[in-house]
Amino acid sequence: MLQIIKVGTVGFIIYEGLKCLNQKNYADIVGFVTLMNVGFGVYFKVGTWYEGLMNSRIIELFDKIF
Repeated sequence: MLQIIKVGTVGFIIYEGLKCLNQKNYADIVGFVTLMNVGFGVYFKVGTWYEGLMNSRIIELFDKIF
C-alpha cells in the first residue's frame, strides 16, 4: 500500500510540474499512467481482501441463515 501512495505522490508532482512548464500533453500522459497504476494497485489490493472475505466461513454461515 505504501508503494501505491509513493507512486501516486510522485506522479502527481510530476504532473503538476509539467503543467506549470506548459507541457500539457506530457502532463496528461503522466497523469493517465499514474492514475491507471494507482487504480490497478488499489483494485488488486481490495480484490484480494474481498475474495478472502467472500470465501470465509462466516459468510457461508450467513448464506445458510438467510
